[in-house]
Amino acid sequence: MISVIKVGQTLEHGKKVTYKDFKYDYGGWADSSKYLPGDYDLCFLKTEEKTLPGWHTGISWDGLNVPENLVVKYWKRKEGE
Repeated sequence: MISVIKVGQTLEHGKKVTYKDFKYDYGGWADSSKYLPGDYDLCFLKTEEKTLPGWHTGISWDGLNVPENLVVKYWKRKEGE
């Protein structure tokens, strides 16, 4: 079983996970089945149909226009403005 790695998580050897530890595709997208952003960090959420702004609450994906049943395939952290 593959465990999802999350930003801020402490690994067995005591290292805290950062965004630099993740593998991203050529567009900077992270696979949501393998990696999760830090709680409430603003991200772009990519689904089969569209891309929405939102965040992960630690339990599920959320955001202003994010429906409860949204299946997020990939995410990309929205850098500071």
